Amino acid sequence: MAKRVSYTYDKSSVLTQVLIIWPQNRAEYFVYCPPIGAENPWVEEFADYDDAVAAASHLIARTGQRHVQLTRDTTPWWLTGLEPA
Repeated sequence: MAKRVSYTYDKSSVLTQVLIIWPQNRAEYFVYCPPIGAENPWVEEFADYDDAVAAASHLIARTGQRHVQLTRDTTPWWLTGLEPA
C-alpha cells in the first residue's frame, strides 16, 4: 500500500515539476507531486516502479509537463521549501 505525505510550502522555493525519486541503495520509489491548483504538494511511496511511473504519468497529464523526471539522489533537495502538513 502506498504511503502519502502532504506538505505545506513556500511558493518562492518549491519544486514545480513532477519527479520520481529512486534513491540509490533503496528498493522504494517516491513520486513528488508539485502544487496543482489549490492542492498542496505531496510525496507518495511505491514499492513497484511501474506503479510509480503510472502515478507520475497521470500527474504530468494534469500539469502539462512533457516528461517525467527521475532522480537517484539520496539527498532530498526536492523537499526544499516544504514542511510536513
